[in-house]
Amino acid sequence: MAWDSVDLFWTDERCVPSSDPRSNYGAARRLFLDRLAGPRPCSFPIDGSQAPAWGAGDYDRLLRGAAPAGLDLAINGVGSDGHTAGLFPGQAPLREKTRWAVAVKRPDGLRGVTMTLPYLNKARRIWVIALGPRKRAVLEKLAQGGDPAWPVLKLRSPLWLVS
Repeated sequence: MAWDSVDLFWTDERCVPSSDPRSNYGAARRLFLDRLAGPRPCSFPIDGSQAPAWGAGDYDRLLRGAAPAGLDLAINGVGSDGHTAGLFPGQAPLREKTRWAVAVKRPDGLRGVTMTLPYLNKARRIWVIALGPRKRAVLEKLAQGGDPAWPVLKLRSPLWLVS
């Protein structure tokens, strides 16, 4: 694969510096991006150093300019509460209809920025990854139908990658 022909966007980010271990972009850099030899993908991380409302506004404008047709592939995880990206059950961002990125308050108390369901569901392909023993309980609940309030169940036809 020619990595320099790939554009990477982040579906969500905590409002912490990229050097913080809780940063999704920082983790991707440490585990993957910094290890690539040769040309690298073009990366469009969410700026976690900004106030959430500013970061969300900037990312919404970026998505509208750089990827208005949507993503080719949206890769998401799933939490034990059925959340995906920064979309948590019962929160207002789940009802967003027009913005593509919004500020969120996470259950752990951190603020963040997330892509919204209207934008995530524009993706040509959607994957949800649930790996390892910590995901077993949520996968068992999903096998029984899950909870209709779970954000992960609002993604359009995802391919599930589980182990």
